[in-house]
Amino acid sequence: MDAKLWPAAPRGANNRNANQAPRPDNEAMAVADAVAIPEAMISHQPSSRMFRCATAITFWSGARPSECVILEVSLFDLPERGWGIVRIKEAWIGAGRRYDTPGNKKIGKPKTTTSYRCVPLARSCVADVRAFLEFPHISSGRLFVGRGGAERPS
Repeated sequence: MDAKLWPAAPRGANNRNANQAPRPDNEAMAVADAVAIPEAMISHQPSSRMFRCATAITFWSGARPSECVILEVSLFDLPERGWGIVRIKEAWIGAGRRYDTPGNKKIGKPKTTTSYRCVPLARSCVADVRAFLEFPHISSGRLFVGRGGAERPS
């Protein structure tokens, strides 16, 4: 009988990491793609503008979704030309619950203490936020609201 019917385990096979599948090399998204993706989101639906704005903010600022949905207009500096700034100060912490139930508007601190930050926004993101503010004529309060102006994080 041949002793080599089954190949020997490679060195370190008992180690957990040795049995993992190799990970593909991930490349960063090109700036042109980052600008094109939100552009392609616009449709006849009014909420498509909201999703476009939220996508641009989370991509360019690195904000977590829980931080993005709770942003207020006053937290943005949006110049006519050049880069803007968004200040991340709070997050929605009611994940997994329906937001519109009474007493469930859970707004709190961001995930970590270093999550309080001022983040620069690229010119294309500034343009997206400015366009979104002009469409429903938002001038103060939460950036993302539901029908009739009700706050909503999603």
